[in-house]
Amino acid sequence: MDLDKIAKTTEIPEQEWQAFCASFSEANLNRLVTINLVSPEWGDQVWVSGSSFMSLNYDDSDEQATQMIISVGVDGMTSHTVEQPKQVWRAQDAESEDVSLEIVNEAGNRWILMFEE
Repeated sequence: MDLDKIAKTTEIPEQEWQAFCASFSEANLNRLVTINLVSPEWGDQVWVSGSSFMSLNYDDSDEQATQMIISVGVDGMTSHTVEQPKQVWRAQDAESEDVSLEIVNEAGNRWILMFEE
């Protein structure tokens, strides 16, 4: 990810997460993505590198156990669940194309999705 390309960073309000996930998924379907986990407990980890982005879903059916599900892959889909998300940040370039997305949960873990050009 070229940080110089970021022209705008926006926090997505929680009440918009459901609709945001649907539109974000549609706009970025099949783009190559690298996902990093930055965690105070587990350190920095690459969760996936150079895989096709499939979807981002928000499940708030249980108020005590809200979650975001990130799905990637081509032949077989792999999903990762972010428990108790509390912030979602979107970074876009000058043409409003997504450069990255950051999801922060209650424990302070950060999942950073970085899209390739």
